[in-house]
Amino acid sequence: WWGLEGVDAVMLATGADQVDPRLTNDSPQLAALDQWVRMGGTLVLSAGRHAEQVLAAGSPLARLAPGTFTEVVARVPSGSLEAFANSSDPIDGPAGRFLLDVARLADARGKVVAYAGTGPGNLPLVVRSPHGFGEVVFAAFDLERPPLATWPGRLSLVDQLLGRNAFGTKKTDETVGGQVSTLGFVDLSGQLRGALDQFAGVRLVPFWLVALLAVVYIACIGPLDYFIVRRWFGRMEATWITFALTVLAFSGGAYLLAYALKGNELRANRVDLVDFDAESRLVRGTSWANLFSPASEGYDLSLDPAGAAAGLGAPRSLFSWMGLPGEGFGGMNPASASMPMFTVPYDFSPRLDALHGVPIAVWSTRPFVGRWWADASPPIDAQLTDEGRLAGTIESRLAAPLENAVLIYDTWAYPLHKLEPGQRIDVGNEIDPQTVETYLRQVTVRGDRDFSPAYDQSSFDVPRIVEVMSCHQLAGGRAYTGLDGTYQEFVDLSSLVRDGRAILIGRQPISATRLICDGQPLDDAQGQRWTFFRFVFPVARPTEQ
Repeated sequence: WWGLEGVDAVMLATGADQVDPRLTNDSPQLAALDQWVRMGGTLVLSAGRHAEQVLAAGSPLARLAPGTFTEVVARVPSGSLEAFANSSDPIDGPAGRFLLDVARLADARGKVVAYAGTGPGNLPLVVRSPHGFGEVVFAAFDLERPPLATWPGRLSLVDQLLGRNAFGTKKTDETVGGQVSTLGFVDLSGQLRGALDQFAGVRLVPFWLVALLAVVYIACIGPLDYFIVRRWFGRMEATWITFALTVLAFSGGAYLLAYALKGNELRANRVDLVDFDAESRLVRGTSWANLFSPASEGYDLSLDPAGAAAGLGAPRSLFSWMGLPGEGFGGMNPASASMPMFTVPYDFSPRLDALHGVPIAVWSTRPFVGRWWADASPPIDAQLTDEGRLAGTIESRLAAPLENAVLIYDTWAYPLHKLEPGQRIDVGNEIDPQTVETYLRQVTVRGDRDFSPAYDQSSFDVPRIVEVMSCHQLAGGRAYTGLDGTYQEFVDLSSLVRDGRAILIGRQPISATRLICDGQPLDDAQGQRWTFFRFVFPVARPTEQ
């Protein structure tokens, strides 16, 4: 499934005259697609006239359909689809107005955003449904067949299916050149990577000090050496001794100064993000780690997520280096090629869950990212309903407090602040909500006006960065942050909120994973560590009860 990680969305159409014979229940490609969606991917599934072959009970794609297929309804007017696409161009068929073949789903799960008939439950045309941590957008018609294939409004329809206009954000006209030159990154993941590069006890040598020492060094090996040799020794050939002693003294001083500023300890700054989906019992983890090396060494590295949750069993994991998006210094798309520091390659383990012999230069860092998944029950119970506003209870079974907790649903944020082990909260009666935009943008009231500070792209505040990454589109996307959120877009849970899920986000004081270096876990004292838990809960509506 990780072969699809470079893909924004997959569109799967089934309207061809013959269904691909490789589309079977035991297809490894279909299993990989299913897992990728569950891990945070987006699938647009289009099924119309051949829906019975691919969606009926026991059919290959039935597991991905957001409901139970019942029949194909013929000759459905296309006006509702034109309205959904916000297109003024009618869909014309050979004999005038085009009529659709529509797959009818019973008990459609998720949010019906387009329908034919008198109500959403009558004949859904487009359904957005959470699937694990991802999303299935079901289009109950054949998107790739004429006249839809040649319809001028087709691009608008695709934009609506992909949810590009769902959050009301607009693209900014600003270029990213200034960001690259000043910050070195254009994506929120780059900002997180920069924050993890700030090691306590490791100080950068300021440029003014380097320049001053260079001037002093030149003065010592030049005019000062000449003055000493000429006036004190009276023999110019003595410079062979004084020059060598000066070089040795400055080299030793630079070495001691570097150790005083940077230390001689292996350090790791880490962020663990653990996600629980209450409906599917899927647990997904993402860990970022920046490793600071006090010497030029090769390291064997892996991630152990066994402590992330009780009853986790044996999770499967992936571990790799983390690239920097963009053209900035050290970026994956640099404007000019750079010479490698090392010529010896490092290796991945056969299961891609470890790295062997990763070289890191002295007093430098290298970023890594790990992803893992397993099945387990979430340690927080929630019974939530939508009664015009969110109602219900949340009860914690966590072993430690969930700090800075907030529950996000629809357009509202419910700050829980601190959820203690065993604590039960009545959301509707005990929590005063505020709008999501007010919460995420940290809006405050000054006099009779609301004040929202601009997002600080240069900040290294890890909790703030993770909060915005978790709800990037809800916060306003790039129009608000000035940064993209596409490199690791699976972190953003905005689409699940849009599709009717409630998201609980909080921070824990304990580690969820261990970073294994050369066979030994790194101590938490060897750097900084942040652990965040996120829970995805279904919300019942009156019609579903």
